Amino acid sequence: MTARELINKAATLLGIGSINTSPDGAIALAAVYSCIKSISETVGMLPLNHYLATDKGRVLIMNAVTKKVSVRPNNYTTASDFYQAIIANVLLYGNGYAIIYRDSDGEKVRSMQVVPSYYVDPKFADGNITYDVTIPISDSQQVVRKIPQMDMIHLKGVGFDNIKGKSPVEYAAEAFGFGLSAQKYGAEFFKNGAHLKGFIEMPSGVTVEGKTREEKKSTIERIKDAILSGLKGESSAGGIGVLENGMKFQAMSLPNDQAQFLESRKFSREEIAAMFRIPAYMVGEMANAIKSNIEQQSIEFIKYAVMPWVIKLEQELEYKILTIEEEYFKFDVNSYMRGTALERAQYLKELRYAGIISKQEARVYEDLPIEGEGDFMRSKNEWGKEEYDLEIEKRIKELKGAA
Repeated sequence: MTARELINKAATLLGIGSINTSPDGAIALAAVYSCIKSISETVGMLPLNHYLATDKGRVLIMNAVTKKVSVRPNNYTTASDFYQAIIANVLLYGNGYAIIYRDSDGEKVRSMQVVPSYYVDPKFADGNITYDVTIPISDSQQVVRKIPQMDMIHLKGVGFDNIKGKSPVEYAAEAFGFGLSAQKYGAEFFKNGAHLKGFIEMPSGVTVEGKTREEKKSTIERIKDAILSGLKGESSAGGIGVLENGMKFQAMSLPNDQAQFLESRKFSREEIAAMFRIPAYMVGEMANAIKSNIEQQSIEFIKYAVMPWVIKLEQELEYKILTIEEEYFKFDVNSYMRGTALERAQYLKELRYAGIISKQEARVYEDLPIEGEGDFMRSKNEWGKEEYDLEIEKRIKELKGAA
């Protein structure tokens, strides 16, 4: 069953009517758009590094493969736009695809290109997946290309067959159906006036002029026009409407069920944020957001909403692009996982005094220029006899010099 069918079925069950929508339509809902935009842009902003694992630790690599993967996947797309597009596809459709184009020898990566998910159909056979990519040539013609498994970056959402994933839209059609209905109702509610704004009260004994139904209707329309002429449009705000024969306009208050529309939009935003594992404040729901917890929620956003996609990307890129076993790709999320300046200072101080990092490594962590040579500190509790003897000798020299 497609996302459209699921959403329409959910809408019917909820008694809110059929909603002619799809994942493309769902993005019109502001909360969905905010979730997709927040996650995909964050992944797109992360630096992607290429490393070689050695006995003495990792070594940063910069070569042609690095540039294709982390700088310019093709001649018209930046790496940031490339990863943002593939993440947006997987969040909206459940699958994100990018074709790997190689040189004639079949080894060197020439470029990578994101393919819209709705053009790709994965086929499983003999332990491998082949991807049928439909390429439109004209309005009436199309070509289907078969892409081997190793030439297709495939990012999958939650799924049960490891062949094709599903998006949060498909898993939570009921919530999306409710949210879209609330939005559609709201547009009509505020645009066309889907509620009675008020009524005209006539004094006792006053009748509508006219003998025929048409004449009476004409009189009613004239009375309505009299009051609306003073209230219509922004430029007429505060205008005066004239009523006759002692008539007066009685405004109506908003019924409770319609007033709850605003609350339903709030509910929809929170539910959608939860589906994408996004903090509610990032989709405009600020009811429970306070300054002290927003920073922690931002860190949780990286851990729970962004990191799963980052790890999947790293593993796909490493398996299908790199040929040397000791090489790997790593997105740098450290800058987004940091706490406050005070927390970082305390953290680095503890690592420095424990002898885990040097002064230079601490400066690198804070993106500061490296100065001097590497040095490690050791706690006095870990000193041996020689170190104590050297310290005593140093102090004696200082005292003699002072004397």
